[in-house]
Amino acid sequence: MESNSHIKRSSQGSIDSYPRVLGDLSRTEMEALAEILQLNATVNLHSLAQAQKLIQDLPKRLRYRRLSLSGLGIKPSGLCDLHKPMNSDILQDALQLVHREVTTCFRPFDHYPQHVHSPEADILAKLRGLKGMWTRPAPSGLVTDYGAWEYQINACAGCMLSRVAADENAIGNLRAALISRTRTGKKHKPRRLMSFVDECIRRYDLDKAEAIFSLASNYAYGLKEARKACTKASNDVHSGLRVRHGDMDDPVPDFLRLTTNEGPVPQPNIEQPLPRSDIEWAAPSFPRTSGSRYSRGVDILCNTSSQHTETNKLTDFSRDNRAIDPANIITGPNEKSQELPLMADMISQIDDAIEESSMYQFIFQGLSSESDNDTDEENYF
Repeated sequence: MESNSHIKRSSQGSIDSYPRVLGDLSRTEMEALAEILQLNATVNLHSLAQAQKLIQDLPKRLRYRRLSLSGLGIKPSGLCDLHKPMNSDILQDALQLVHREVTTCFRPFDHYPQHVHSPEADILAKLRGLKGMWTRPAPSGLVTDYGAWEYQINACAGCMLSRVAADENAIGNLRAALISRTRTGKKHKPRRLMSFVDECIRRYDLDKAEAIFSLASNYAYGLKEARKACTKASNDVHSGLRVRHGDMDDPVPDFLRLTTNEGPVPQPNIEQPLPRSDIEWAAPSFPRTSGSRYSRGVDILCNTSSQHTETNKLTDFSRDNRAIDPANIITGPNEKSQELPLMADMISQIDDAIEESSMYQFIFQGLSSESDNDTDEENYF
């Protein structure tokens, strides 16, 4: 048992140390990976033997581990015969980052193309052409995007990355796009794909590599400004859909604010409680319009026991076809009345509810008297 557990722990440790993403590679391992992919041996047959020799000399972490991965049920991805001995997880992760850079990260430019001008528009068009490597062409054979790269038939991630690394324009434009998404402050974290791109550029001649670095930095400034303009346009469009809590000077919406001929009616201060007499007078408030007739009658019935007299004043006041001041409902009927639109419908609902309240009050009184008298209850049943 102890020996089996020891083997399990050791094998688990070896699997955990196996790199899965580009961030797990060291500087030396990244240089070895970029040197192989920059040769583009699948197209340049003269460097095929050199690429095979470099793949054989790769460190163990960059090679495919048949024994460790077979125990987990992980099958190697569809790599070609040349790149099959390499770490497929690293190649897939690098290709996924390239795919994300030319698709998801280009959404601001796609939504607001009017803020992108030349030469930034030309750079974006060339980078969008990379999607042709993994996008299957139309069955009809019609070319929808004339700048798209040729489709990679074997779908090998290593071959696609080799095509990008061997093209100095593509690798330079990709670096410019990465820099445009990187913060310019002192504390900034470089993009995960940046180390791989830089190592691929360093594989070129010294003069050509310096030219690519310089040109990519110049293009990155224009792309960053275009990205800021597109982001600002997106924020301006969606600013009306977001209402921040600090931007609301008045919490009362306009359609709920009471207005008169003299101007808006002052809203009550909820922090200062009203006097007891005023609260009692305002107790029979307007009934609910969305409930049933029974619910409206019960609501008025519960409040008419002590405030029935004041409610009659309100109904008599409404029958005189005079306007009701909303301030009267809170401060009392002695104040000067003002006009209030749409109050006639509410008054009619109050009249109907008060008429129903007498009927429900009679029913409740009958039920209470029956519960007190056992003899009457037996006779009733």
